[in-house]
Amino acid sequence: MEAAVLNKAAQKLTFCQNNWESSDREEKLDEALKYNQKVWTLFQSELSNPDNPLPKKLKEDLLSLSAFIDKRIFDILSFPARKS
Repeated sequence: MEAAVLNKAAQKLTFCQNNWESSDREEKLDEALKYNQKVWTLFQSELSNPDNPLPKKLKEDLLSLSAFIDKRIFDILSFPARKS
């Protein structure tokens, strides 16, 4: 299930990149970024749960990745560019 959700998130971002000049770019980019943000917020919540059965190092690595993704989302929201 997680793979399908991440694939959908990637597809939304790829669509924006491939259709950067379209008239609805801002709307589609906002939608893609918000979707990604929701996905990673849910992951963060699950990874922070003390009952999460994943190994500690894996949880730490995924939380680090999610922090990086959060930063990139805010960077792109602030300064949208086709390739960033």
